Amino acid sequence: MVLKEAVIYYSSLLKEAKIRNASLETRLLLQHVLNIDNTSFIINNDMLITAEQQEQLNNLFSKRAKGIPLAYILNQQFFWKHNFYVNKNVLIPRMDSETLIQAVLNKVSQAENPHILEIGIGSGCLLLSLLHEYQNSTGVGVDVSQEALEVSKINAKNLEVSHRLNLMQSNIFANVVDSFDIIISNPPYIADTDTEISEDVKTFEPHLALFAKNNGLFFYQEILKNTHKYLKKNGLIFFEIGYKQKQDVLNIALNNNYQCLGEFKDMSHKDRVLVFGVAK
Repeated sequence: MVLKEAVIYYSSLLKEAKIRNASLETRLLLQHVLNIDNTSFIINNDMLITAEQQEQLNNLFSKRAKGIPLAYILNQQFFWKHNFYVNKNVLIPRMDSETLIQAVLNKVSQAENPHILEIGIGSGCLLLSLLHEYQNSTGVGVDVSQEALEVSKINAKNLEVSHRLNLMQSNIFANVVDSFDIIISNPPYIADTDTEISEDVKTFEPHLALFAKNNGLFFYQEILKNTHKYLKKNGLIFFEIGYKQKQDVLNIALNNNYQCLGEFKDMSHKDRVLVFGVAK
């Protein structure tokens, strides 16, 4: 089999499996296995695929046809300005979450050197992106999942920010002792009864990072109830939220003596990030 034949064959497999971007994903998987860039993919369409490569391709395309997310197959996902290593123990970074990076850059000057806490660091895409943006900043990333922390550790090394990062296993603030200029979190916020979540996400991504009690509001309640002792004077809290949760999270913040200092929408113009500070 040569490359142009493989493109036809494997893209038809993905189309039969109703994979939405079958042509694009076929190219990405072929490039991954053959270790070629876009240019080589285009001009070398008569490249011979070895029996060993074909066996690997059959394995990967079979996984994708079963619905396993492409990011987990390739073990990478682009977010903000970098490729992040991912596996089944962390959520796949999504473009909507880049709204939180934009919100921090909007509210915090590049001249500042913030000490940042992320609650539920997962892959590290949020905190590590911020450490890269604020070159003299420091960070603490906590997660209840040790497996997720191992993923963050790999990404911190890849982005060369390990020396400015402390990772620890902690259930929210349980093992946190510092105070911070910025606290960020994209916590689990999907209600168990939510019918909008796709089957692929529900089947393959970690439920620990997806679902929350109290109609998806549990972690906002727990974080805002306990944040005062960990936030420096004039410190800021940045939350990613479900697009229908804005008013509920605003009410939780108000009940805990926080005021909203900013609201940010994602690229689909849906409410995505809220910024809070202690009420004056």
